[in-house]
Amino acid sequence: MKREFEIRGDELYLSILGTSSALTIIGALFAFPGIITWMVGVWFVLFSHYSMPLADFFKLFFIGGIFVLLGSGLASFRMSKSINKNATCIKDYSSVLGFKSSKALPISKVSRLELSQEWRSSSSSNGGSSYLVYPIKIVTQIATHNLNDTTDFSASRRQAEALAKFLSISLQDSSSGQGFERKPSELDDKVIDSIKERIEAPILPTGSGIKVVKGQNNITLKLPARKGVVSSGLFKLLILVPAFWFVSESLDGFSFGNQGWLIPIIIVAVCTLIFLFHLVKHLSPLFSLPELILTPKEMTYRAIWYKRVVSINCVDIEEINSDDNQCIQIISDHGKIDLWMHKSESNKDFVKSMLMYCLQFTEKK
Repeated sequence: MKREFEIRGDELYLSILGTSSALTIIGALFAFPGIITWMVGVWFVLFSHYSMPLADFFKLFFIGGIFVLLGSGLASFRMSKSINKNATCIKDYSSVLGFKSSKALPISKVSRLELSQEWRSSSSSNGGSSYLVYPIKIVTQIATHNLNDTTDFSASRRQAEALAKFLSISLQDSSSGQGFERKPSELDDKVIDSIKERIEAPILPTGSGIKVVKGQNNITLKLPARKGVVSSGLFKLLILVPAFWFVSESLDGFSFGNQGWLIPIIIVAVCTLIFLFHLVKHLSPLFSLPELILTPKEMTYRAIWYKRVVSINCVDIEEINSDDNQCIQIISDHGKIDLWMHKSESNKDFVKSMLMYCLQFTEKK
C-alpha cells in the first residue's frame, strides 16, 4: 500500500494520490510490447533456423528499448508535496527513473485548511462522464493552494486530518456535502464515545417500506430502493428497444460476402447481451433491496447486485450525518456508507436511531 503521508523532521510529505497506480498500468502497457520485441529477437538468434542479420537484431533491440524505457519512465513517475511546520513554504517533488527534482513555493500566512468535494468532467466539450474528487486546499491571505485531489474519499480525509494535526489548525470539512469545522483535538473522536447512557431499540414507522430481520448476532435492514432508480432505469431500457430494432433491421440491407449471415448474427448477439444486461441491471431494484447489516463489530452495506459491498468497523465510525436530500452518511477514516432514505423523514430518524442502538454494544478500544 502506498504511503499517503509521512513526517520527516519539521516537514509533512503528502503523496499525490491517483498518479502512481494509473501511470504504472499505462507504463506496463508501453513496456510489454518492447519486452515482447526483445524476446522475439533473442528467439531468432538462439532457436530459429533463420539467420537474422546483426543490423536487424539491433533494430529490434532499439525499437523494443524505446518502448521499455518509455514504459519504465511512466511506471516510475511519482509526485509528492511537503509543507513545513510553520506553514511558510510548499515544495513540489517529482521523480522519474530515480532522477528527482523539486520546486519551492513560499506562501503567506495560512487562513484555513479545506477539504471539500467537487464534480469534474473528463471531457465536458464531448459530453464526457463526470466524477467526484476531494481536493485538499490551503487558503492563505493572498491565494489558495491545491495540495492534492483524488477520487478516494477516505485517503483524502486521512491526509487532510494529518495536515490539520501537523499544522495545529482547524479543518473546514465539506467532503460529505455538509460543512463542518473540525478542530485538531476532535479529529479522532468516535461516535461510540458520545454514547453515555442506554439507548432503547426504535419502533419501525408504519408504511416505511423498511424490513427489519433480526438474527442471532446481527440486525439486517432491507431499505427501499433509492427514489428514481427504477423509473430512470426503465427509461434507459426503453431507449434501447428502438436502438436494438434499428440495428437488426439495418443489417438486412448489407451484403457481407459468402459468410454474410455470420456477421449479422454476431452483431445481433452482442446487442442482445447488452440489452439483457441492462434489463437485469435496471429492473433489479424491484427484486433486490439494498441491505444494511449491523453487528457490534461492523456495519456492512450491500447495495443492489451490481454494486460493491462496503464495510466499516464500528469502533472507527467518526460521524453519522444526514442532509436535506434524505441521505444518511456513516463516515470513518477508512470508508463511507451513503444510505438514501427517500420515503419520509421518519425513515431517516428510525435508521439513525437503529445505528446508535447497535453502536452502544460496541466495545471501545
